[in-house]
Amino acid sequence: MQHRSNDVGGLLFAFCKSIDTPRALGCWLRFKYCGLRAVILETSIHPREYADPSLFRRDYLISNFLKKFKGEIGVDTKAQALSSFREVELRMAEMNRLLRARPKTLEADLFGMQRVIARILGTCPMNAMRECVWTSGANDDCKKSHAFPDTKISRAPISVTRSARSKLLQQISYDPHWFEALTGFLPAGPYSALPSLTKVVEGGRFDTVPKNAKTDRTIIVEPRGNTFLQKGVGSYLRRRLKQFGVDLDDQSRNQRLAARAFHDELATIDLEAASDSISLELVRAVLPLDWAFLLEDLRSAKIKVHGEFVPLSKFSSMGNAYTFELESLLFYAALCVAVDNDETILERDCAVYGDDIILPQRYAHRLMVLLGEIGFRVNHEKSFTSGAFYESCGEHFFAGECVTPIYQKELLSDHEVIRSHNRVFRAHCRFSRYGVDLTSVVAYLRGLPNRFNRCRMPSWCDGDEAFLVDPDSLPFHKNKGYESYVLLPETPAPVMSALSAGLHVKAEFL
Repeated sequence: MQHRSNDVGGLLFAFCKSIDTPRALGCWLRFKYCGLRAVILETSIHPREYADPSLFRRDYLISNFLKKFKGEIGVDTKAQALSSFREVELRMAEMNRLLRARPKTLEADLFGMQRVIARILGTCPMNAMRECVWTSGANDDCKKSHAFPDTKISRAPISVTRSARSKLLQQISYDPHWFEALTGFLPAGPYSALPSLTKVVEGGRFDTVPKNAKTDRTIIVEPRGNTFLQKGVGSYLRRRLKQFGVDLDDQSRNQRLAARAFHDELATIDLEAASDSISLELVRAVLPLDWAFLLEDLRSAKIKVHGEFVPLSKFSSMGNAYTFELESLLFYAALCVAVDNDETILERDCAVYGDDIILPQRYAHRLMVLLGEIGFRVNHEKSFTSGAFYESCGEHFFAGECVTPIYQKELLSDHEVIRSHNRVFRAHCRFSRYGVDLTSVVAYLRGLPNRFNRCRMPSWCDGDEAFLVDPDSLPFHKNKGYESYVLLPETPAPVMSALSAGLHVKAEFL
């Protein structure tokens, strides 16, 4: 696989030339004389400076094109992530001290959140973990390259914290086939899983994953047994939230409300490091005791940082399999308090998806104050309570018109050229009616040396198995439809979309 870092500059030049605005010229000159680092660190855009959706769309496209680029620009991204982690831990420690004192100014709001959460969760059932499944992520005793269900199920002993150990053994005792995978013995009658099938550990470990060129994303690599149990609780929380209109399997509600925000006076709110900002005392204060005890038993109370275990002030973080559901539950409860539990407003004008929150503008200030009082920080750069611009769940709108940008995150390897080409091609199709012509960018990417240049498929296909092209440029067979060339990896699964679309497929082997 070829990597061509110089082609990112050529791609940026083609993009700037197509956008053809003063901002695009400035972006190119910044790259030409100061390098990629200057483009990524210094290029920003302020929607309030614009009145014309057409000009904003062009400038927004170029300003965000390399915003999430993960290439090297001379920034120690791991050090940045560790510094942010420590800063949030200090903030959570202070929040724990504050909430333990039970300030009178917060009593009414915390009680309101308690009532909402109790109504959603109900009594913690004995089978709250019945939906446990294995995830594809790494664990403290299982690398990402070996993170397959069969490996995780059968490799003994299973790492788990002491507080979660009995619950894991209980799950093994419910499943004789899992017991057989661990021991090689299929029980013929009642049995009990032995403690020797598990390995008690103090907690997870600190790690980072790439986020962008400025910083990495902080995660906690949890023990294998804890992740399994956390996933079951997370699935249960997700199902309960769906019954109250919070569907964490579908982002479309947030996206539809963001499109309406300008005309219906809605606000879109985003938070900084939301999953890292759930304090231990907040969970104890607003969750029913039985649920708080269960979630505490399954979390890592300590994590290993540079070889030493340190206690966590936050309740959980990314890497914990119920963090996303828990933060959504907390934000929905805070939202309900902010709008005084008005069912009409909640059903019509409110949405929560993780830390993406939408509500009427007249309640936005109250919600942001409440979130600040319980330990969260509003990301003012990505939160919009007035004006023409709004965004939520990856969709961006200016005066109700779509201005969602595309991002170049990777260096241009052979396969990334195809993915980049298709992103630009789809953006051209989406924005050409607004006068944005990206054909020269498409042509640049098609002209790069690539061993898969002849792999192509009609523009109405999903996926990035081949270059998207105008169907009129492909041969058409009366009985077989359009002739298309697609990549065929080790397994033919990605090619099924082309086959199901009625394409005449010719495979190009990797």
